[in-house]
Amino acid sequence: LSLLMVSTTGEQFAYYELDDALKPVQKPFPERLQKSVGLIEDNCEPALCTVLFVGGAGGSLRAGVTENPVNLTRSVQGLTTYVTVGGAPVYVWPGGGITLMVDVTRVPEGAFGYVPTPALVAPIEFTLRRDDYI
Repeated sequence: LSLLMVSTTGEQFAYYELDDALKPVQKPFPERLQKSVGLIEDNCEPALCTVLFVGGAGGSLRAGVTENPVNLTRSVQGLTTYVTVGGAPVYVWPGGGITLMVDVTRVPEGAFGYVPTPALVAPIEFTLRRDDYI
């Protein structure tokens, strides 16, 4: 009886045969099994961690871009105004206010800041057609 031991990434592998006491004994790796190990390695993707920033556009931010912050909120919720963070697309949560979520790997490095308020500062952008603004 033989055993092919392969890590989930295909990076480590070994071949064993059981002796008369049924204990595995490592043997030279047979060339005929290389294709199987290669297939496992080829179908492995790097493990990634998802990091999402969730935040909101508070009243002071909204008041800084328009005379009527409530209209901006309605425009975002009504999909007239497009929101990005550092140029990256966001998911705007339903409900009141402007609460959003963005994949930080799509935001430029160093785009987030911090102020002693304490608060994080995100580069939130509002984009809309000129006709909708006027």
